Amino acid sequence: MDSALLGDLAMRDDLAALLRESEASRLGLDVHGYQAIVTACARAAQWREALQVLDQMQWDSIQPNLSSCNSAISACGRGSCWPGALALLQELRARKTRVDLVGLNATAKALAKASRWRQVLALLDSLREEGIEPDVVTYTVLMEAAQRSRSWSRAFDALHELRQRQLQADAICFTALLSAVQGGAQWRLAREVLADMARTRVQCDLISYNAALAASQEGPWWLAVGLLDELRSSTVSPDVVSFNATITACLKSERWQQGLHLLEVLRDQHLQPTSATFDAATSACEKGTRWLAALSFLRARWSKAEKADSHGSRSFRGESPLLQMRLNAFWSATRACEKALAWETALSLLGEASDLSIHCDETAFCSAILACASAREWQKSLEAWNEMCRRGIRPSCSSRTLVRKKLGAEDAPGRSLRSWSRDASGNSRWSCCIP
Repeated sequence: MDSALLGDLAMRDDLAALLRESEASRLGLDVHGYQAIVTACARAAQWREALQVLDQMQWDSIQPNLSSCNSAISACGRGSCWPGALALLQELRARKTRVDLVGLNATAKALAKASRWRQVLALLDSLREEGIEPDVVTYTVLMEAAQRSRSWSRAFDALHELRQRQLQADAICFTALLSAVQGGAQWRLAREVLADMARTRVQCDLISYNAALAASQEGPWWLAVGLLDELRSSTVSPDVVSFNATITACLKSERWQQGLHLLEVLRDQHLQPTSATFDAATSACEKGTRWLAALSFLRARWSKAEKADSHGSRSFRGESPLLQMRLNAFWSATRACEKALAWETALSLLGEASDLSIHCDETAFCSAILACASAREWQKSLEAWNEMCRRGIRPSCSSRTLVRKKLGAEDAPGRSLRSWSRDASGNSRWSCCIP
């Protein structure tokens, strides 16, 4: 088998073709051919296949070299199989093979990914015992392990030791540090890390900015807004994660108008919203100050989804890929109308749902009913309740209890759910289950 062909397939990440070729001419493979296969397995995070190839090498009386073993360790790490990575490292040591920094770092990454902090530290100690000097990758892995273990102080210890060894932290290293700070809600330290990056002339990328913004959610709102402005004025374009983090920071500080403004900016930049975006819009709606602006944002989102669906593809379940976005926007809007006492808009949304092929469930109807009841629009509440029953939606005990309490709190004039059922234009289907 031509090792050059295997190498070409490996470079193209065509693992299936690579395995077919190797199976067809296994007897002609040399150590370099097998190494190409293991490397491809590592890139595809196929740790089982990588270990099988190593076994086949020994079956063919070919001793796996250090590079092949390192690639297999990397495959185990990427495939979230830390025991496999650790077992391979131990096997190398048992064979008296001198392990190198590549294999040790790959094993440490596998352990860090599984939050095995103590084993990462033990591995670093063994690295020193073997006279191998750690590099920036080693300390970055330590920071990642600290982040997963929610120990931001250990991440800073790793940075301190890195600098003691006269090593220069890179963007990946700083991003790992910012992620550790984020997990510890240390927003002040996040700003210090960014200043450290600027001082050492390390370019801050989008991942670094987003990690800093996530940490800033627990701090003053102006810090997150300033960081987003800095990001927008840089060569890096913010994404929806950047906006979500900043909007959340504003809402936590009760800066609803600023949060709504950012929602509008996000829409103007044609960024795809996420569930976190809808939650933020709903929170802004619930405050009742500028809820119409947030509702406009939500309406624009499901209208966009509707237009895209008319020429869009279908998912493997037969649903539009944007269906969830439309549903999230609709349910967020109905909840917001309830909180803002916007009964007319709540009823209007129920009508719009039919045009959008959205099935209104009990939650949507109850939001409209409660909005009407809070505004003392008893007849509208009755009509919405009857429409829900007419559509065959059986109200749950919790919904009946919630509406009954609202009627009592608003002192509905002689109205109970039982009397509603008798007035429901002959529809008494659910009267037996109304308290």
